[in-house]
Amino acid sequence: MKKTKTILGGLCLLCALCVACSKSEDKKDGTVKVEPVSTPVKSTGELKLAYVLLDTLQNQYQFFKDVDAEIKAKSEGFEAQMKQAEQSVLNKQSQMEKKYNSGGYTSQEQFQADQQAAQRLLQNAQALEQKLQGELQQFILEKQQAVNDTIQNVMDQYAKAKGYDFIFSKSSSIDHLLYANKAYDVTEEVVAILNKLYAGKSADEIAPKEKAEPKEKAAKPAEKK
Repeated sequence: MKKTKTILGGLCLLCALCVACSKSEDKKDGTVKVEPVSTPVKSTGELKLAYVLLDTLQNQYQFFKDVDAEIKAKSEGFEAQMKQAEQSVLNKQSQMEKKYNSGGYTSQEQFQADQQAAQRLLQNAQALEQKLQGELQQFILEKQQAVNDTIQNVMDQYAKAKGYDFIFSKSSSIDHLLYANKAYDVTEEVVAILNKLYAGKSADEIAPKEKAEPKEKAAKPAEKK
């Protein structure tokens, strides 16, 4: 059985990212002249944006790390079962070879019987490998889905509580976010919220709402003299 790699780096918090490209003209001094691009999207106000570093999320989110450890342990357990089944086949073949070389087979029927037994062991090992691979794949998918669902649910609550219109994802491998100002990095806060949720904290501790700024008191009408 081939060793299964537990790569869960497929987590995405953004459904789509549209990049508007405009025509550009390079000047002799090395600067780039960019023509303005109009957008059909009507904005009713200033958008509030943020992004999360996926690499940091995977390294610091305890649920993610626990799931990764579970998958690794499950994979190692399946590999141990496969090695045992494969060893049974090898042992049977070795016994047959020794018996044949020492003249232990007194009839063709005895040799064929051992051949059939060895073939059954091989078929059982192949069936076990297919079964374990299917179970491991299903286990990984379920665990990945659990992590993804948890992150998505928290991000929905977090965005609503903080008033964000978009929260992008950024990683060191395949990155669709071509530029990001570090001032909009909310990774540390999101990881803290996820770990609090995983530790069983209350809903208020998970995604506290920002305190609304106090409104100025309306001026009292001037008294008539």
